[in-house]
Order: sequence, then C-alpha cells, then structure tokens
Amino acid sequence: MRVTSIGYHQLEDDESDEPGVAARQHSTGSGVIIDPNGYVVTNAHVVIGAHKAQVTILERPNAASGREGRGAVHRRGLLAEIVGLDLETDIALLKVQASGLSTLRLADSDSVEEGQIVFAFGSPMGLDNSVTMGVISSTARPIPARRSDDLFADRCFD
Repeated sequence: MRVTSIGYHQLEDDESDEPGVAARQHSTGSGVIIDPNGYVVTNAHVVIGAHKAQVTILERPNAASGREGRGAVHRRGLLAEIVGLDLETDIALLKVQASGLSTLRLADSDSVEEGQIVFAFGSPMGLDNSVTMGVISSTARPIPARRSDDLFADRCFD
C-alpha cells in the first residue's frame, strides 16, 4: 500500500536566507494494514508534519465477497488520521475509516534468528511494488541512545 502526506516543514539555514521560512512538503512511502478496522503502520518520516495523509490500497473486484477477483486491480484512496508517532524507531500508526480490510499477520520477533533471510516490500519515493532482501545480522545489538540520523555519522569516510 502507498501512504502519501502533505504538510509543511521549516527550511534549514542553507535552504533559505530568511529565518523561520516554511515550505510545502509532499512525502510518499509504504505501509501495512495491521487491523481489519483500519489501523495502518508506516514510517514516521513519511507523515511527520503532515496536515493531510492518505492511504491508497489495492482491491480486486469480488474480493470482499470471498471470490478471488480476476482482471484489473482498483486503487482506493482513504484519508488517514495520524494516531501516533515514535521518532526514535521511525514508526507511525494511522487510522482510516474502513472495516473488513485484509491485514498483514505479524510474526513473533522473539523467534527471529541470526542468518535468516528477510524481505522488505514498499514504495520508496513512490516506486510501487519495490522489494529488497537482506540477512538478519544480529538480534541483540544495542542501539546507541542518540538520534537515529547520527547513528552512522562517525563511520563516514572522506
């Protein structure tokens, strides 16, 4: 599913000569439905500062009646309310006014083991149906108590 948001953000010093200038911001990312009553998880950076958020889901005809639809996939846009944000983990919870939605079954994170192959599906920069894969390298690595955008700053090379 695609999550889009429109909002405003304050420009940095190198982006404007005027202090306190705000610019319109449009963000796109992906999300997953975790509850059939319309709860959606996405990245916080996709919706932070948004005054409007929308979730676009794909539907096949007759899927709601139990018969697997054939043919074209229809897109349905739903306005979303931002229920919560956690900036440290970059997670946001959204709520759309819909029910009976197909959900993603979440696995037990305690059963993940090092060396397992994992997949990530999403819509980075609006590129729908993107997939990447990786390997679980650690399950007990402590995360430093500092901002997430600083995690790799001391590992950059000139």
